[in-house]
Amino acid sequence: MDESAPSISRARPKRNRQHLCINSTPLNSTSHSEQSSLKGGLIYLPPLYIYIYIYIYVYMNIYIYIYIYICIYGSNIFVGGNIANNIFVGGNIANRLPAILQLVDFQQGSFPVRYLGIPLAPLKISVAQFSPLIDTVTDYLNAWNTKSLSYAGKVELIKSVIQGVQSFWLGIFPVPKTILDRITSLFRIFLWGGKHAKVAWEDVCLPKKEGGLGIRDTKIWNNALLSRTLWNIHSKQDSLWVRWVHGVYLNGGCVWTFVPHNRDSQLMKRLVLIRDMIVSKFSSIAETTTYLEKMIFNGKLSSSKVYDLLRLKATPHAWMSFIWKDYIPPKFSFIMWLAFRNRLPTYDNMIYLDVANVCPFCKGDPETVPHLYFDCTCTGQLWNNVKDRLGISRQMASLKSVVKWTQRECKGAHIRAKATRIAFSYTIYWIWRTRNAIRFDGAALKLDEMFTHIKYMVYKVLYSLYPTI
Repeated sequence: MDESAPSISRARPKRNRQHLCINSTPLNSTSHSEQSSLKGGLIYLPPLYIYIYIYIYVYMNIYIYIYIYICIYGSNIFVGGNIANNIFVGGNIANRLPAILQLVDFQQGSFPVRYLGIPLAPLKISVAQFSPLIDTVTDYLNAWNTKSLSYAGKVELIKSVIQGVQSFWLGIFPVPKTILDRITSLFRIFLWGGKHAKVAWEDVCLPKKEGGLGIRDTKIWNNALLSRTLWNIHSKQDSLWVRWVHGVYLNGGCVWTFVPHNRDSQLMKRLVLIRDMIVSKFSSIAETTTYLEKMIFNGKLSSSKVYDLLRLKATPHAWMSFIWKDYIPPKFSFIMWLAFRNRLPTYDNMIYLDVANVCPFCKGDPETVPHLYFDCTCTGQLWNNVKDRLGISRQMASLKSVVKWTQRECKGAHIRAKATRIAFSYTIYWIWRTRNAIRFDGAALKLDEMFTHIKYMVYKVLYSLYPTI
């Protein structure tokens, strides 16, 4: 290459500046170094695919000079020859495109291109181009819908797998509300199995100590993940993109006072919205940055901490600490969670079915959650048998009275406290399971068998905790 050619890092005319992206597949992917770089440190190139963003400058509308600097194995190579190349053009240079294609002998590619599953384009990503994200989430959910999963199992899958998959996209793009609402709808249908949700999704997304299930709200999580980008701009992270933002958008100013224009990118507009949401939690910008500095772990802003800052808050419930214990099976805890929220699908909560509301146990009073636990004569007798077995003489005829007594009399982690909580949780679970068997399968009510099942489960769980006793 001509050594007298001007470096692309030097000052150039601002007139008629256009963008060009060239994508080249490697000559031999097995022998590439782990990281190639554009000369001058302007961009880092991955080992398998090389994406080079350069400028085309038109002088007097006559000459087009293209200089490509690429370093592979420490040698300068002109992109051409037998390498399969595509040229991607953005901007209004359609009348010059044939000359460019002839000059570089490339084929014209079309946007968006995909890299690591992410669509890349010079313009705003359309809603339709987020379809791979929707398809990935849908494929996971459809695969699991064929399994016999409990509510608790579905919650763990959403939290650990699906939200991990979507986080890859949410940390890169300001995802449109339409897409986020669709993902939330898929989660809701997967969890509840139909259009009738037992608990509002806003409550499901609360932390467990505040009465929720700890599933993250996708809209708030998108903002929390993008807050890392905002912080990188603030801290002037050593990267090409951050330097570009400071040079093109901020012009030496501060990201905390930046005012976007209509023509600015969707990402910058979203970052400003996130910035304003964060600043609104504090009295000043200085207090904001000081607080965020405390959220830095391993050099990165904690997205989980920012999520907790941005999310809706609710009053903590005392019964939540009673429900979620590591020694109580999750499916028991989930039924307790619904019972304490009065959201079990008893017939008073399912008026739209237009069926007779009669308790399947006593065959007399209307079926409600308070009646099942433990106003009903049958379930009340069962609970009294469990209490007698535990050596509890106190009269406790409601869920809240049980929690109140347990928190006062069964503190700590000793075996008696655990046995009481396990017995209570399984009693709630087995009453609900028996109710469904009577209601839908025509099973007979056998209190002695119910009591035997509860004793067996308590012994089984305690033995797993204390095998030497």
